[in-house]
Amino acid sequence: MEKEKSEKWNKMEIITLFVGALLLVLMITSISLAFVLKDVTEDMHTQSQQIADDEHEMHDLLEAIASKDARIAELEQMISDGNHQMDQKVADLEAKVKELNKINENLYEDNKNLIAAQDKWDEQLAEVKERLDVYETYDYAMFDTEGKRNDMNYDYIKELTELTAYRPVNDVDLYLSWIMIECEGHSNCRNKTSTAKGFAQFLDGTGKSVYNKYLVDKYDIEYYPDIVIDRPDICIDMMQEYVNYLYEETHDLNKTIDWYRGLHDEPYLKLFNKYLANNGKSIESIAKATKERELELLKAVG
Repeated sequence: MEKEKSEKWNKMEIITLFVGALLLVLMITSISLAFVLKDVTEDMHTQSQQIADDEHEMHDLLEAIASKDARIAELEQMISDGNHQMDQKVADLEAKVKELNKINENLYEDNKNLIAAQDKWDEQLAEVKERLDVYETYDYAMFDTEGKRNDMNYDYIKELTELTAYRPVNDVDLYLSWIMIECEGHSNCRNKTSTAKGFAQFLDGTGKSVYNKYLVDKYDIEYYPDIVIDRPDICIDMMQEYVNYLYEETHDLNKTIDWYRGLHDEPYLKLFNKYLANNGKSIESIAKATKERELELLKAVG
C-alpha cells in the first residue's frame, strides 16, 4: 500500500514538475513573445510612422507636381498666347512689309517716271539752250536787210551743221552768208531775170544736175524745178554738195566762190566779209581753215 502510494506520489510529482516546467516554458515564451511583440509593435509603429511620413512626403510631392503641372500648364498657355501674339505680329509685319513693298514699287515707278520726265525735260532744255545759242550766234542770218524775219531757222542751221560735219567746206557762217547774199534768207525767192530760185538760187539746169548726181537716191523724189522752193532742206543739201564739189575741183575757196558765182566779183566777196564779220571771220580765215581741214580729212582717209 505504501509502495503504491509512493509510486502514485512520484507520478504526481513528475506531472507537477512537468506542468511547472511547461508553465515556466510558457512564461518564458510569453515573456519572449511580449518582447518580440513589443519590438514588432515598435517596428510596426516605426513603419507606420515612416509610411505616414512617406505618405505625407508623397502628398507634398504630389502637390508639388500638381503645382508644377499647373505652372507648366500656365507657361504652356502663356507660350501659346505668346505664339498666337507672335503669329499675329508676324502676320501684321508681313502685311506691313507687303504694303511697304507696294509703296516701294509705286515709288520706284514714280521715280522712273520722274527720271524719264527729267530726262525729257533735260533734253528739251538742252535743245532750248542750243536753239538760243544758234539764234544768238547766227541772228544776222535770220533777218533780211529791211529787218524782216526771213525763213532761216534752227532746224535748217542744224541740218547744215550735220551735213557738212565731214566735208572740207563746213563753215556754217560761210553758207549762211552765201544764202544771205543770194536771197536774204527767203526760201521762196525767185530771180526775175533767170530761173534761179530758193536759198541757193540754183538755175534749173544746175539744180537738176546736182540733185540727180548726188541726192536723188537719198530723197527718192524725182527732180522738178520748184523742189528747191518746196523743200528748203533739200535746197540746203544741194548747196553744200555743189560747194564741196566745186572745192574738190579747185582746192581753193576763192575759186569755188567765183565758179559758183560764174565770175570773179569783188563786191560779191565784200558782201561775204560783211556777213562773216558778225562772228569775227573772213573769206581769208575760212579759206585757211578749209585748207587745213582738207589736209586733216586726207590724212584720216589715207
